[in-house]
Amino acid sequence: MHFSFRNTLLLKLLILVYVPLMTACSINNKIQYSSIITNSLQWKNHEKAIENITHYQTQGLVIYISDSKKFYVRFKWHQISPNHYHLSLINVLGITELQIEKQGSTVKIIDNKGIHYIGNNAEKMIRGLIGINIPLNNLSKWILGLPDHCAQYYLNQDNRLESFRYNHSNQHWKVYIEHYNNKMIPALPSNIEFIEGNRHIKLCIDKWDILK
Repeated sequence: MHFSFRNTLLLKLLILVYVPLMTACSINNKIQYSSIITNSLQWKNHEKAIENITHYQTQGLVIYISDSKKFYVRFKWHQISPNHYHLSLINVLGITELQIEKQGSTVKIIDNKGIHYIGNNAEKMIRGLIGINIPLNNLSKWILGLPDHCAQYYLNQDNRLESFRYNHSNQHWKVYIEHYNNKMIPALPSNIEFIEGNRHIKLCIDKWDILK
C-alpha cells in the first residue's frame, strides 16, 4: 500500500496550529541522563502494578519539533486490551484530523475526509501520511512508564522509570519521563519526551482513566 498525502489539508492544519506553549509543555533541550540503573524492590513493585493496567484512557497534547516541521495537536489514547488501541489526533478547533486503530496485526486509519486506510505497520503508515516518525509500536507501554523490551533503563530518585534508549530500523530514540502524576496510584507519567536526531516529540498528559 502506498501513501502520498503529505500535501493534504491534514498536514496544513497540523502545521498552522503550532503556537508557543506554556513552559510546562515546552521542549527540554538540556535533558540529563544522570540517574542510575537499579533493581530495587520499590521499582519492582511499581512495575508490577503498572503491568496490571491493560485497559485505560489518557489524553493531552502532542508537540512535534524538527528542523522542517513544528506543530501541536491534542491526542486521545484508548488502550482496550494489550493488542488493541485507538488513537485520535485533534486540532485546535476540536476537529478530529486522524484516527488510528490497531487490533492484533491490523491497523486502520481514518483521515479528516473520512477516507479509510488499512495496513499492518502504524509507524510506516503515519510516516507516509504526514511525513513524520512517531514510535507508535511501543507507545502503549512507554506511556505508562514501562521500558518494555529495552535492556537498559534508568530510574529516578523515586524508583520510577526516568529514561531509556530504543534502537529500531535505523532510528535511535532517547526517551525521558520528566514528571509523574503523583495523585494516582500507581503514579503515571504526565510529561514524556522522545528525541531522535533533530526530532523532538513531547507528550503532555493532562488526564488518566484506569478502566476495568
